[in-house]
Amino acid sequence: LFCGTWNVNGQYPIQRVDKWLVYQETIPDIFAIGFQELDLSPEALLRNETSREEPWIDLVESSLKMAGKFKKVKK
Repeated sequence: LFCGTWNVNGQYPIQRVDKWLVYQETIPDIFAIGFQELDLSPEALLRNETSREEPWIDLVESSLKMAGKFKKVKK
């Protein structure tokens, strides 16, 4: 089990996260990943929705593809 959080401080991804997620020879069976402060705008806080989530999800999925086959359980 790999469990990690990343405080993105309202920023879009500017670097890969491969070294954070896939840093061991033995790949975990389950990854539990959370992002904090995806969007700090008032609109996002009031509506509880953001367009900044997708780039981070895409980044994590592309990093995990290097590690093998994984299935996203919940968004």
